[in-house]
Amino acid sequence: MIKREFVVRPIGEVGRSRGKGIKEVIVYDEFAPGLAGVEDHLFLTIVWWLHHSENDRDTLQFKPILAKTMPRGRDRSLELHGVFSSRAPLRPNPIAITVVQLIDLEGSTLLVRGLDALSGSPVLDIKPHFLF
Repeated sequence: MIKREFVVRPIGEVGRSRGKGIKEVIVYDEFAPGLAGVEDHLFLTIVWWLHHSENDRDTLQFKPILAKTMPRGRDRSLELHGVFSSRAPLRPNPIAITVVQLIDLEGSTLLVRGLDALSGSPVLDIKPHFLF
């Protein structure tokens, strides 16, 4: 297997919360032309970097903090879980993807509902999300 490293540059960052679950996604000026037509979509997929998890890149298994019944009905709270079967921020590549509702566009700032990113998180990409 060929191992390569990739260079990823952010196109913006997560801004402040505006209340009622609404957050800002601030797109940098050089990438603002890429927003043309974005207001035609109800939902967007935001790809962002888990910048507070960069030191945890070697963690592949963990025990959940909270007891939880898994979808298939088994209580697996004390078992080891793999990062690929969870939404835990511990990841080999700390990339997160969230589908959000587009509320408004103010210049090059998107107002979205449902983004579970911290303020200051680098935004890597924005894509329209289609419901089929």
